Amino acid sequence: MKKNHIRAALSAALLFALLASPASALTAEQAGELLELYYVDPVDQSILDLPTVDQMLDALGDPYTEFLSAQEYQDFLGTMEDETLVGVGMVTSAQTAEDPFVVEEVLANGPAARGGLEAGDVIVGVDHVDVEGMEPDQIIAMIRGQEGSEVVITYLRDGSRNTVTLVRETVAIPSTTGRLLEGGVCYIQCTTWGQETLGHFHDIIGRYAPETQCWLIDLRGNLGGLTEAATRTAGLFCGPGNMLSLRGRTQDPESPDGYVYETYPSRSVPATDKPVVILVDGYSASASEVFSAALRDYDAGVVVGDRTYGKGVAQSILDQSNYPQYFDGDCLKITIARAYSPVGNTSDALGVIPDLWVEDPVAAENLAVDLAFTFAQDPENWRQTFQDVAQLFVDDTRFPDAMGDAAQDRAANTLRAYGLIRGRDDGLFHPQDTLTRAELAQMLANALRYWVPENAAGYADVDAQAWYADAVAAVSVQGLMEGVGQGLFVPDAPLTRQELFTVMGRLGRRLNDDLDLVARQSSQEDWDLRDLGGYAPWARPSVWLLSCALGDNASTVNLLWDEPENIDPNALATRGEAAQVFYSLLYSLAILYQ
Repeated sequence: MKKNHIRAALSAALLFALLASPASALTAEQAGELLELYYVDPVDQSILDLPTVDQMLDALGDPYTEFLSAQEYQDFLGTMEDETLVGVGMVTSAQTAEDPFVVEEVLANGPAARGGLEAGDVIVGVDHVDVEGMEPDQIIAMIRGQEGSEVVITYLRDGSRNTVTLVRETVAIPSTTGRLLEGGVCYIQCTTWGQETLGHFHDIIGRYAPETQCWLIDLRGNLGGLTEAATRTAGLFCGPGNMLSLRGRTQDPESPDGYVYETYPSRSVPATDKPVVILVDGYSASASEVFSAALRDYDAGVVVGDRTYGKGVAQSILDQSNYPQYFDGDCLKITIARAYSPVGNTSDALGVIPDLWVEDPVAAENLAVDLAFTFAQDPENWRQTFQDVAQLFVDDTRFPDAMGDAAQDRAANTLRAYGLIRGRDDGLFHPQDTLTRAELAQMLANALRYWVPENAAGYADVDAQAWYADAVAAVSVQGLMEGVGQGLFVPDAPLTRQELFTVMGRLGRRLNDDLDLVARQSSQEDWDLRDLGGYAPWARPSVWLLSCALGDNASTVNLLWDEPENIDPNALATRGEAAQVFYSLLYSLAILYQ
């Protein structure tokens, strides 16, 4: 599945989504008005002055803010509902022609349930035709058919051959299904977050909780859906508390900084106290990331698999219901807020970094299953079990040359284990080498996987074919790095330490709302609490933020390797030092487990 094909899985109301289509009836003037009112960030006047909606949305550089035609809007609204089809109401597990066609689940009140079929039955014939050895898709096509017609099913149960005649009817295939596996693990697959999802989870937990010692929740390919469905379902595992915060702009003069928050609390008593293993991939997005981050922040479970999609902004729909003079069946989907997990982190661009990052899908599935069964054997001590597994996980992916400084070694090896940094072409990290501006841009772009807009302004000294060109464009658009003036980036120039700290401070604000809030409220008086006289004025806010903003009233956390006054700000930064500060930031914000 390609990312530009993820356009069918969208949700209504406040949502997390991905689509692209040309603008139509909406005028540029109207679009500019709506962007000024609702967009998550202030929009530059040069964008608002563009003559067409297409040009305006392209220049905005936001793949999630877009115009949808009437047909696209209707298609979009239908993607969060349970799928309906004509059949007999059973779920099977066969993947290939060699697999027995086993009934995994019989849907309540469907034809198969009324006919007496049960989970575990093996389908061997359809309409008196032997189907053993057939491809699963062929068998499914034979079972489905016209509503009201009959189909004869032959199945094996306990060695006995049975036949039943069923009448096909329209059945709803739930977006969330569950089944109990041997060994005390309940496997739950959730394909979207819709109106029915919370009820599905309630039913599954109620049915299987007495025998379940660990929950294995499969969110692979789940592109999201309704925000409230994910947050309320998370409460079943986490209990009461805030599951998500959305931060958007407001025109309210009473707001101290121009922002307003909407929270999504859970008031539920936990429906289970057993551990959870969440299986994700690169197409687990938006509401799936909300759910995964909440369970991890509340220490209710662990996340295994590939890094999730990285959709940490929320959209709202502007359509005929709220702007009848602008729309006629079509709509503008507009990014209105950034989403933050219970501890204040956003998944935007970064994604949810799994506690065990495994890129290969087969290996990830095998590891998640093994981990779930291991937890089920001793659910009271699953956290200690996981710590042991996680340490082995990091130890298996060490840089051959990351040796010498213990803190830098741990940082570089851990970041590598989570796919956040890479070595050079020779496979080595070269921790003692100086870090160039291009290398830092590439490090950040690799870690954050920022989308690179086609219209990104370039630098005269950055060749479009250079290995770092996209990275420079991405970090520039995000405001993490900028040129040195006169249209130049100087990609091969080495960074000083104060330049490195400035970029990492900006990154911290980008990733964590609490850190950003502290930075917005800080002043020269706060910065003077540290001896920062050797640092340039432009570097002092970030150095102060990294050296003492985290923590509580009783203590602070210094993310640098020494007190800032003991660090030469104009000395050239090394690759090892960059890894150390980057790792300290992610670990302190609880973005990384290890």
